[in-house]
Amino acid sequence: MKINIRNSKEEDFSEIYEFVKKCPPLETYGEHFYKIILRYFGDTSIVAVDSEGKIVGFSFGFVSQKDPETFFIGQIGIREDMRGTGTGSKLIEGIINSAKEKRCKRIELTVDPTNTASQKFFGKMGFLNISKKESRECIDLKGTLCVGDYYGKGRHFTLFGKYI
Repeated sequence: MKINIRNSKEEDFSEIYEFVKKCPPLETYGEHFYKIILRYFGDTSIVAVDSEGKIVGFSFGFVSQKDPETFFIGQIGIREDMRGTGTGSKLIEGIINSAKEKRCKRIELTVDPTNTASQKFFGKMGFLNISKKESRECIDLKGTLCVGDYYGKGRHFTLFGKYI
């Protein structure tokens, strides 16, 4: 199946919202959130579409306002039946290109420490666990180093990074 990567369009927001809801374990935000992301960060939001134009992958990110050399990936999701087909790698390539266009030198993202598939994927793509870089307490969850309470009490996440 031929997969095309393109920038998201603002009018994609409802389809992306519905896509994310069907893409566990990806966290789903309110539909309006995706409208805002596509309206104001559309140049760093990309989709993978199949030959029929259906979304099979989605990612958004943005340049850090505190550190303009860092690009943060907010979400990346691949339709379940498309996992392992190279679609995720194509999305990451698109994200790296967007980050480079914005003159970023590194990419960061967080992964739930229980999401071993995502951890393996990002490791394969050259990302490293950089949780120790945070000035907060790191904890070991079943052999995975993560930042304790990263997104609030009890929401421990692993911080990954890659220089580009």
